[in-house]
Parts: sequence; C-alpha cells; structure tokens
Amino acid sequence: SLWFPERWRDERQGILRCMVAAALRGAPDKEEGSGSLGESAAALEACRTAVVCFALVKRLHALFHQGAPDASSAEEKKRGPDTTAWTKQAESAQARITADEVKMLAACEELVAVNEEELAPCECLSELLDAAELLQDITPQGDTEGFLQSAAAFNAGIGVAT
Repeated sequence: SLWFPERWRDERQGILRCMVAAALRGAPDKEEGSGSLGESAAALEACRTAVVCFALVKRLHALFHQGAPDASSAEEKKRGPDTTAWTKQAESAQARITADEVKMLAACEELVAVNEEELAPCECLSELLDAAELLQDITPQGDTEGFLQSAAAFNAGIGVAT
C-alpha cells in the first residue's frame, strides 16, 4: 500500500537500509582487487534487485502523490493524520489516480524505460544508487560506502553472516 508523502519521506531511508542489508547477506564482504563494497560486482549482483525495486517504488510513489498537499501543521505531521484528514487525503489521491489514469499509465511506461536505460547498464552498486537517485536517501547523505558498510554491519549485529 502507499503511504502518505510525509510518512514515506520519514520511513524510506530505513526501508532502503533493511532491503540492502537483507540483500547483502549472501554477498562476500569485498572482492579481491575491489577497493570497496560499492564497487564490488558481487555486491551489485546481490543488491541489484532490491535497489531497482526500491527505486521504482519511490518513483511510483512520487507519481501517485504528485501535487498532493502535505499535512497542514507540524502537530499533525508529528501525530499523523486523524480519521478525517486521512479520509480526505485518501479520497484526494483516489480522485487524482482516477482522473489521470491515462497519464499514469504513460508514466508507468516511463518507469520501464528508466529501468532499461538508466538502471540496467550500471556496473557497480555506487553507480546504481546514483542512477536510481537514492543518494539523498542514504546516511550519511551521498556516502555509498558508509551506507553499505552500515547495512553489512546491521547483518553482523543481528548475528547474520555476510
């Protein structure tokens, strides 16, 4: 299901980290001759599906909530929308989707093109994260190697061998 934009912005970094951590469980820490996990072909092979899936969901989420109003106050953002606000936001999203069905179908075709033309040719995980426009979703922002090491350490912290 789709979350409202505020919740998606708050949660997507953690979701991406968990997806990458799960994908890295089967990848070796580093390859011979590779200076980093972000440049490793084995890490790319292990994480490509998760990162591409996340990137496409992020773009699809942006498409569905394009032009959606944000929560009206800081207090509402903190506690989340009440029943009335939630219903209003849901009905607004449904109306946009229904009214713009043809435009959204065309945008979905663009998602396929993005996957084929921008994401599929990537040769390392760092390049894939950049092409997928996910650098702003990793911590520290733009530090792919730190993010990947953190995800690998997350696995080690829960007793999963990488």
